[in-house]
Amino acid sequence: MSIATKDDEIISTFKKATCMESRAHCYLMLKDFENANQYYHIAILIEENKHQTQMAGKLTEYAAEDWYKSGYTTRAIELYSDAIDLYKQIPDNQDESLVLDKIGDIYSKEGNKEKASIYYQKSIEIKTK
Repeated sequence: MSIATKDDEIISTFKKATCMESRAHCYLMLKDFENANQYYHIAILIEENKHQTQMAGKLTEYAAEDWYKSGYTTRAIELYSDAIDLYKQIPDNQDESLVLDKIGDIYSKEGNKEKASIYYQKSIEIKTK
């Protein structure tokens, strides 16, 4: 397979995944949680099936941010945790520490400083490796 063909395939996959993510976001704004979850899941699977772990992690992270902005903290933390699991598969990836910071921020805003501190500490450990 030529580089151009491979690039076209990656771009096509990205477009499909982005389209599914956009649909999910719209459903979330409409508070249609079943369809929102379904389309986020499809977007993430598209990337995972093409072995685009970094992009699958990013899409999972975007989904978490949307859920958090919509007031669904528990679901956001679940998705952030899923993003961390994906990022752990990528050597020397600092995105894991950024997501740990985001979870720490959520707990901090909720007043749970002890739990926030745990996530911040994990983030620091990754950044200083």
